[in-house]
Amino acid sequence: MKLAQFEILDRFNVSIETASRIISKVIYFISRMPNIYIKWHNDEEKRLTSE
Repeated sequence: MKLAQFEILDRFNVSIETASRIISKVIYFISRMPNIYIKWHNDEEKRLTSE
């Protein structure tokens, strides 16, 4: 485990298991609503950003 992970656990006073469970729930939630949280460029947007 990296130092930043320990800092998060200490700051929020949670165990590794609790942090893992929370992260899994957040990832699941985001994956169920991809059009709101994840937006891919369409062809026109790709063209405009590459210029």
